[in-house]
Amino acid sequence: MDDIKISIIIPVFNVSKYIERCLLSVMNQTNTKGIECILVDDKTPDDSIKIAQNLLANYQGNINFRLVEHRENKGLSAARNTGIKKAIGEYVYFLDSDDEITADCMEGLLKLIERYKGIELIQADVLVRGSDFMQRHLELKCDLLPDYTDDKCWIKDSLLTRGFIAETAWNKLIKRTFLLEHDLFFKENIIHEDIHWTFFLAKYVRTMAFSKLSSYVYYINPNTITTNINKVRESNSRWLIIKDMVVYLDDKCVESQKRYILSYYIFSYKYLCHNDKSNDSFVMKQILSKSNLIQSVILNLWYYSPEIFKRNPFFQRRVVNFYTIK
Repeated sequence: MDDIKISIIIPVFNVSKYIERCLLSVMNQTNTKGIECILVDDKTPDDSIKIAQNLLANYQGNINFRLVEHRENKGLSAARNTGIKKAIGEYVYFLDSDDEITADCMEGLLKLIERYKGIELIQADVLVRGSDFMQRHLELKCDLLPDYTDDKCWIKDSLLTRGFIAETAWNKLIKRTFLLEHDLFFKENIIHEDIHWTFFLAKYVRTMAFSKLSSYVYYINPNTITTNINKVRESNSRWLIIKDMVVYLDDKCVESQKRYILSYYIFSYKYLCHNDKSNDSFVMKQILSKSNLIQSVILNLWYYSPEIFKRNPFFQRRVVNFYTIK
């Protein structure tokens, strides 16, 4: 039990079409020593678990597979949180059950753990199936990245620069004691939990390494939670995320935090415009009126979402009003 280096955490819900592909990718790793895999059954109504159990019944490799069951459906965040609590590995690795990993994924990560003793976070590169746009958005900018860094401000700025390092929980290897020390569990009952989690992850990470291997395979699937969600729930979740991030702004590298919040706010604007206008005022006052770089607001808007800025006169007026907020 003490020899477990990596705990792979796989939430399972309505993935009968994909779970076999996902599990086979884990079973077929080139290095299986020191690996456990925790399947969290989030009360899935389909036969995903039956498919998984049939596969596991014939598995004779070294990976220790465990199944944990929720008594009721609690959502992706809760499933990941359960996995963190049940994990015994030195590191945790989140794998979504409709994705897969390449055969050399664990081997590459284990080498980096050995090379950089005590490393808190390792980010690998990604392959995207189904969208050239998402490939460009999610892939690492390898020529701009060091192999290792302990520059905390650089780490924070990089994690919070959207489109530079993907703001996702999957494809990251995180030291488990680091997660527990900083209470980095996922906020439950919201969507875009990875956006929220990444903001708080960036507050605490002190050491980070990069694997230039494209070892995570991300699939664009038509029936995921992000493509079938209630608009009211989505709007409320987005505001909750924004408010949480604003409340916890700190004094270190604060401008990168503000840019992250602002870019998410702009990205979310079409979903938020039907919400209470007091929310809008809250964001403007708390993020923008406090900034030492008020004049950069317009530049940020043009940089992160020029289309929204150009096409929405109402939003342009809001931006102009930033200057008059007291």
